[in-house]
Amino acid sequence: MQQAPVLLFDISGVLVELGGMPEFVRWSGMSEKQVGDSWLVCESARALESGRIGFSEFHTAFVDEWNIEITQDALREAFASWVSVAFDGAIDLLQELQPRYRLACLCNTNEVQWPVVRKTIQADRFFPMQFISHLMGRVKPDPVTFTHVVQALNTTPENIVYFDDSWRNVESAQAFQINAFQVSGVGEVRQVLASLGLL
Repeated sequence: MQQAPVLLFDISGVLVELGGMPEFVRWSGMSEKQVGDSWLVCESARALESGRIGFSEFHTAFVDEWNIEITQDALREAFASWVSVAFDGAIDLLQELQPRYRLACLCNTNEVQWPVVRKTIQADRFFPMQFISHLMGRVKPDPVTFTHVVQALNTTPENIVYFDDSWRNVESAQAFQINAFQVSGVGEVRQVLASLGLL
């Protein structure tokens, strides 16, 4: 990387803590791993997070796919509450990085959760470039998503350092020659940055 790299962040699981998994486990009767694996391939979730459907349509499809009885209001309330708090040190880290690097975020999220995430991490303060799945009509780990991000950032894949808590997203980004790292929480982000000489 010959120029100052662009630091690209997934937010949930990296900078912001998420809850909600116990509720899914309770609703579905599945284990946390089964819930996580099912969510990644859930067609209604992809449709919601890519902006192809709104929350009302999502609720109808979701209860059918997952065979769960839950009202739309209860599901919306649960979705909004899943966004917990910024990890300790997240805001301090962004304040430290902001003067030295271009910061951007790339998130799979939806119309209910993004406003909460955006406020929790002060996204408008730290991320001049925001790539939000339901607003741009693209979701990770689809390769077209990373193509779009690189073009919009007007840089090369090799000049991007990307942090995500999902290995599927990291693997897809790496296939595009992006310097992608699977991390969980701020401490692991700092470790990667230090190993790259960026802190």
